[in-house]
Amino acid sequence: GSSNDINLGDDPNISRQHAVIMWRKQAWYFTNRKPRLKSSVNSKAKTGYVWVKLEPITEIVIGNAVLVFHTNTQTDLSEYIKTNL
Repeated sequence: GSSNDINLGDDPNISRQHAVIMWRKQAWYFTNRKPRLKSSVNSKAKTGYVWVKLEPITEIVIGNAVLVFHTNTQTDLSEYIKTNL
């Protein structure tokens, strides 16, 4: 959707609010936002609310979109962390 931080276009296999990447317990996590939504993390299929801890380099596939998550542990995360999620 247009209000998302990342917009993946008009792929019919992607919901407007398909998934979330969130900072929790000193690590980044990924999950789908609804029980029937599907994605893939490092070639492993994920359906529904399965929280996956993201590694420093992780491939995420949502619909036909391939995203590569990467992190630099020396970055100040405070500018990326939203408290309203």
